[in-house]
Amino acid sequence: MHAETVLKLTMQDTLQQAAQNRDAWIRAYREIVSEHPAAEDLAEQLIDRVQRAYAVLEERETLRSDGSLCQDPAYMEEFIRQEEQQEAALDGTFPLGREEDAAFALPYFPIPDLARIQLGFAAQVHTGTYSEYAQDVLVRKGILLEVLGQWKEAERCYQGVSTSSVVQQREFACRTKAQEQGEALYQKGMACVEQLDWDGAWYPFSQAADLGHREALAELGFMTVYGTGCGRCIEEGLDYLRTAAKQGSAYACQVLWELHDEGLRDVTGAEAQAWCRAAAEQGNAKALARLEDGFDLRPVTEILRERIGQGDVDALWYLAQELGDTQEAAGYMQQAADAGQVDALLFYAELYGDPAQPELYDPVKADACYRQAAEQGCEKAILTLGDRALHREDPPFWNRTEDPAAVPEDLRQRHRTQFDWYLKAAQGGCVSAMSHVAAAYHYGYPVEQDDRQAFLWASRSADAGDSYGMYACGYFYEHALGCEQDLSAALLLYTRAAEAGELGAMYRLIDIYETGRKGIPADPAKASRYRFAAGMNWD
Repeated sequence: MHAETVLKLTMQDTLQQAAQNRDAWIRAYREIVSEHPAAEDLAEQLIDRVQRAYAVLEERETLRSDGSLCQDPAYMEEFIRQEEQQEAALDGTFPLGREEDAAFALPYFPIPDLARIQLGFAAQVHTGTYSEYAQDVLVRKGILLEVLGQWKEAERCYQGVSTSSVVQQREFACRTKAQEQGEALYQKGMACVEQLDWDGAWYPFSQAADLGHREALAELGFMTVYGTGCGRCIEEGLDYLRTAAKQGSAYACQVLWELHDEGLRDVTGAEAQAWCRAAAEQGNAKALARLEDGFDLRPVTEILRERIGQGDVDALWYLAQELGDTQEAAGYMQQAADAGQVDALLFYAELYGDPAQPELYDPVKADACYRQAAEQGCEKAILTLGDRALHREDPPFWNRTEDPAAVPEDLRQRHRTQFDWYLKAAQGGCVSAMSHVAAAYHYGYPVEQDDRQAFLWASRSADAGDSYGMYACGYFYEHALGCEQDLSAALLLYTRAAEAGELGAMYRLIDIYETGRKGIPADPAKASRYRFAAGMNWD
């Protein structure tokens, strides 16, 4: 790195200005160390660096003042060689440690802010408030996001500055880095898939998708539609798949037409055929073969009536939806409920359980419908039965605000009933219920305190990819609650939870990295990164 860049100088600045900037850098580093003693080692390295940069400029000035030396070719060749070596040694692995990064960032920040960025405290740097005429704020935010490796977000900041070719080049560089990072994460996810570790694949796939990787988005769609490695949500999964298919993913197209072939009514024959053709145009052999078989393009109602004749209970519900608000639809809806179709049971349960419709309100019938659906393992019905055990003004058992010993017995009983239903949902695989069950066992309300059970349910929630479950499980590992202490496991779980957006995990990581723990050294840069991610000291 050029000595001028290290010291934040322009080509017109004098050696006197270089000395002033050197002193300003040193003051800035030492002021930060007074606030954050853990940064002292890196600060000393950076102080030595600015002193070496000043020495390079000082030697250069000495050469200029002695014109006779410039006339000696051998001396000049050796001088230039040594200066290049000295300047190359000024590069570093800390933030803004490369010439191109430092040269880009220097004009946008004063020396104290640059020193904080270099020492890993970017979250403490204020960027200012954006307005139409303050595009430099967007650039500063982009630089700080780059420091944190958030390439896609940095790219979006730079996109708002269309008047600078230098910023546009930086935007392209961020896009390239995002693509490279996205591909690396995608490959990491695929490696997990090859090991059938779907839970492990979710996180890298979601990160890669956030970076614009279309095949990772397609994999997320597949996982979400089928509930593999995550909670099942057909609508969300289809959104992922359709977006990836529009971007040219032949795999997403294939999953979409195969979902239609499996009977998913959300993908019509016409849509399945269109995606199949799109994949065939890319040379996909399966798509070409599937097109030869043809697609059933009859109206959905005609296809559903045929399935009803074949004894398909779900087709009763779907046909009622297709027919809309008609007497015929109501008849099919009733037939579906009589046959125990879960969606129809939930429909009538909500209808009978709504006090806003007094002419239909019948809590006994509502409970009966919910129980029928719950017997078939319906999570929504099980959780609702738990919630219906409470009075309207009752808080849920995980939100009690008073000492457990002071809770009235009738409320405690209602909470215990609610807990029993949530436990049943958790035992059936409901991830959202697992964290509440873990909290109940940990705090000893409305059941007996049992940290082993709390750890068990937090672990299951974490294994299912729930960010709060990861945080809770990490907390148990850190404090040896219901398990043996394992700081490495706690750190891993906190990190996974924080990367998924869990604030509690971010705060734990900030505390751990600021002071260090047994076997975990202090790391000011990581502490700063999580402060930034948590929104602390950030405009």
